[in-house]
Formats: sequence, structure tokens, C-alpha cells
Amino acid sequence: MIDVILCCYNQEKTITQALESIYNQEINEEINLIIADDKSKDKTLEIIKATKNPSDRITLDILEASENLGLVKNYQRAFSACKGEFVLLLEGDDWWCSPNHIKQHVDFLREHKEISMTMNCLKIYDVEKDDYIIPWDSSWGQFKKWTLQEQIQGNKLGNLSGCCFRVEYIKSLPESIYDIYFADWLLGIMMAEHGDIAVLQEVTSVYRMWPDGQWSGLSLKKRTEEYINLAHLYDSFLNQKYHSDFKALEKSLKKEFFHSSTIYKIISKIKKLV
Repeated sequence: MIDVILCCYNQEKTITQALESIYNQEINEEINLIIADDKSKDKTLEIIKATKNPSDRITLDILEASENLGLVKNYQRAFSACKGEFVLLLEGDDWWCSPNHIKQHVDFLREHKEISMTMNCLKIYDVEKDDYIIPWDSSWGQFKKWTLQEQIQGNKLGNLSGCCFRVEYIKSLPESIYDIYFADWLLGIMMAEHGDIAVLQEVTSVYRMWPDGQWSGLSLKKRTEEYINLAHLYDSFLNQKYHSDFKALEKSLKKEFFHSSTIYKIISKIKKLV
């Protein structure tokens, strides 16, 4: 069995596309579809229940919430509901753009036992510009591997909707991880302790970028500060096992911010003079 987690909250405008991209997958295996709705205030849950499940191979496990749990706790209960060998994630405002999304991940992980998890190349849909961006140059071939140190020194995962994990590794996460804020960066670090991460060349998922998104809406300064704060948090959570890697990242981030902000100031001055 393969687990698929669809996490959603107030996404009535996008949830149909997300859900149908799961139902359109071409794979002859049993799928346990875990839908974790975090107490949506709109019609998200109604739409999910009204959308016809086209396959008897897909079993629905709808997790409703009596109160809003937040991202981390919502994933915790979804992970607890996993029953299979692998689990793929999809957030309610993203979608899978290929019917082979599940198959490419599962086939790769079965063939490469040494790999802890996979991430596919993705497209970014810029909602404000109504345009697509492919942020990665995937000319490396069929896949590229990232080590634990590389994942620490700069998150290599595009977003959770392009990830596939071995359920045994997800189940081995310490309960304490759910008491702190985390997303793809820390999750990737924890998986990479079991083996390298593989990024697959084929573009099979789309990340929807909102102009006022939690991350995309931040300024360069705020992003840098947030990254450094998370580095301190994760370094502490991991008992400073990788302290030198986190310190190297912090130094690199500060240097990059200084360089970018200096260039920005110079350009601004030139514009005023012209």
C-alpha cells in the first residue's frame, strides 16, 4: 500500500485541482488517501466529500479536526495514519502535473534502497503574474543526490508537495519534533540521517506561489533572519550534532545578505542620479 497525505486549510478555490491530480495517477497499487483538513472555515471539506472517488484502489481516510491544529500538528496526525511502505505529500493549494508522479517516486525508491527520500523537480506557478517558473536546471541527468551536510547548509527540497518518504523513517521521528515549528528543511535533514536525498529530473508537481504567502511575501532581510532563527532552533533540537554545518550556513547567509543589500543600495543611488 502507498499512503498519500493531502493537507488542507481554507483552500476551496484550489482543492479540486489538488484532489483530481491524485485521482488521475496511473499506478496499479492500493492507495491510502489521508485527507487532513485543519478545521477549514470555508467549503474545502464539503468539496472534498462531494468529489467522486473514481477508483476502488483508493481508500479515503478523512481526518476532520474539532479545532485548528496548525501545520505541524496536522501533519503529525496524518503521519500517524500512514499504513504503507511509502508516503507522498500534497498541500491543498498545489497539484501534481503528471499522472506518473507517484510511480516515478515509488519505483525509484524501490530500486535505490540506499536513498532515504525523493524530491522531484517542480514548477512554480506565480499566481500574481499568472505564469510558470522552473527554478532548477535539471540537466544533471535522471537524478541528483544531496547529502546530509548539503541539506543542512541550504534546504534542497522545493516544497513538501514534491516529496516522497519511506514510512518507516517517518514513523521513527521523535515525538518532540512536533513541539517545534518545522517543514521541508528539518524533515529533509532528519531523512538524510538515514541516507542521501535524491532529486528526480522529471517535473511532476506544481507549487502555487501566492504574493502574500508565508515565505514568498517576506523581504530579503526577513527571509534571512527567519532562516538564521530556524538554523539556531534546529541546531539546538539536533543537540548540536551538526553545529559546524549550521554555523557555516549562518555565515554564508549573512555574507549573501550583505552582498545583495549593498548591490541594491548602489542601484538605488544610480537610479536617483539618472
